[in-house]
Amino acid sequence: MSSLTCLTCNVAFQDVNLGRLHYKTDWHRYNLKRKVANLTPVTLEKFEERQRLQDQQEQEKTSSHDTCFCKPCNKAFSTANTYENHVQSKKHKDVVSGTPKQKKEKKPRIQHSSTSDMKPSPVPVDSEVVHADSHEVMEDDNSDAESWNSSEENSLGLEECLFCSLVSSSLQENINHMTSHGFFLPDAEYITDLEGLITYFGEKVGIGHVCLWCNEKGRRFHSTKDVQRHMIDKGHCKILHEGDVIFEYSDFYDYTSSYPDGKNPELIKMKLLILKS
Repeated sequence: MSSLTCLTCNVAFQDVNLGRLHYKTDWHRYNLKRKVANLTPVTLEKFEERQRLQDQQEQEKTSSHDTCFCKPCNKAFSTANTYENHVQSKKHKDVVSGTPKQKKEKKPRIQHSSTSDMKPSPVPVDSEVVHADSHEVMEDDNSDAESWNSSEENSLGLEECLFCSLVSSSLQENINHMTSHGFFLPDAEYITDLEGLITYFGEKVGIGHVCLWCNEKGRRFHSTKDVQRHMIDKGHCKILHEGDVIFEYSDFYDYTSSYPDGKNPELIKMKLLILKS
């Protein structure tokens, strides 16, 4: 019996259905990113453990958002660290120690001064508040940027060429353009999910930096432009659609119409095995 092997995750599947479903999992996508970074793949157990830890951290962050609120200053903080820094700040301590009393003492002097003298007095207070708030926002933005950079995906869109930087106005126009590179869709008459298939190609090129012809057995590239340049230079602007790779794309195809008894799953497997030879 033929087995399927995912070189990205370093795992083999005896069950054909499990093998083809594996390519759509978050685990496979995660290891695809690690492959780009020249890191070894993680096992399913380790991946699930990391997911649990990430979910736990998100829950803690969400729950702490409501508790990190300074009532005297009437300000909310997204993290415990920014809240603790605020509590230790001179501004917070001044508010807690009796800033309202100082404001009351200033009122008689403001009343005796001219209106032009009244205007500048609140400015330092307001500017200080704005500066503090903007500083806190910058801290939150930086933390958000770090989390965004760690999870950012550069998958190519449906209108983006898989082989060059051209962006078309539609998926069909993009496919028409890619034929100029020698690209064609294998067994196009059996494709049932064209958008899903092109999206998956875009993930392999944009995220995994994988040549669509060399597939996982080829060399690793450091960027999308590098793998695109390779595919154009080597004439690899085509899809490897033989061997075990057929099962990788089987979610987007349906060959049942090519058989009299197309509902028999064994005949579907036979069709795929015939295409492998």
